[in-house]
Amino acid sequence: MPKLRFSLALAGAIMAAVILSAPYASAQQVKKDPVSFAVIDVQLILNTSLAMKNVREQLEVQRKRFQVSIAAEEGILRTAGQKLARQRGVLAPQALARRGRQLRNRVALFQRRFQAKRREIDQAFAATLREFEKELKSVVAEIARERGYTVVLDRRQTPYVKPELMITTETLTRLNKRLPVLQLKMPKKPKPKPPSVILGPGLTKQN
Repeated sequence: MPKLRFSLALAGAIMAAVILSAPYASAQQVKKDPVSFAVIDVQLILNTSLAMKNVREQLEVQRKRFQVSIAAEEGILRTAGQKLARQRGVLAPQALARRGRQLRNRVALFQRRFQAKRREIDQAFAATLREFEKELKSVVAEIARERGYTVVLDRRQTPYVKPELMITTETLTRLNKRLPVLQLKMPKKPKPKPPSVILGPGLTKQN
């Protein structure tokens, strides 16, 4: 059974695109003032920030919980398949075909549940990452305004950078203070409707 995986490298690419597109200065300001650069290591922030460490821990909990349920369901289906194989010489052809269809339907349902859960976790991670992006972008913009930077680049876009142009440490410090934890945005399951009590013809009551 394939394991759930989440690419922080991909997340870093997304973050880089967001930061590189952030308008820290207007076009008129850039024309009037000389361009002032700063550089930030987005991947390092993704790897070491308190918030993203917290998110990875939550993802691991979700992954382990899901793997346990998957393993249990796989065991049930495996046992059912073995039982059906032993009954080939006992059951009538029609009964054997019917049980075979039932088992295939259970396997197909299992596969759909697996795919749905994987999409659910992927979507939760994407939503959580967007919240992290928003806060990171705000911190970078704040530092850029304070220090007069007109352009902030991702470290991976620059083959060489002077250490004094790096603002990763300051960004990480501020970000950790603002966002020490970040809740994984798992979708809330709808509450089951209370059962109806039949009082008489055409009359029902909600408990």
